[in-house]
Amino acid sequence: MNKKVIAIGNRFMQDDGIALVVGKRIRELMVEKGVDVIISEADMNSCIEDIQPGDEVYVMDSTYYGILPGSITFSSLKSKKDKKYIASSMNGFKLMNTLMLYKKRLKVFFIGIEIASIEMKEGISKTLASKMDDICNHIIKLIL
Repeated sequence: MNKKVIAIGNRFMQDDGIALVVGKRIRELMVEKGVDVIISEADMNSCIEDIQPGDEVYVMDSTYYGILPGSITFSSLKSKKDKKYIASSMNGFKLMNTLMLYKKRLKVFFIGIEIASIEMKEGISKTLASKMDDICNHIIKLIL
């Protein structure tokens, strides 16, 4: 069993790219700890090839639940009824559906990072940038 983090998003839509930024920032530490980090911006389903039976997969994406920007939500996805937790995921819904259809005997978890702003603009908002250390540390603790 291997742990894998899949960071998804769109870096040209401001906070929609928060998972990509976090994934790049925590990658070195994760790799040192034996965790693969997959940055998947364009074709989210291409990362399916890297997933093997028995893997523990953490899908990280931006969310909009209407809660405090920078808040982290964490859910274990064991069945289709757990989809409600990813309904506000900006990009993860299609990927999560695909993972659940594959039935590869995976442990799948969803890590959501609440956005502050979505605009056609590269880079994350000042609100999330100011919370970056806390966001990264929280996510590292969830995965390790």
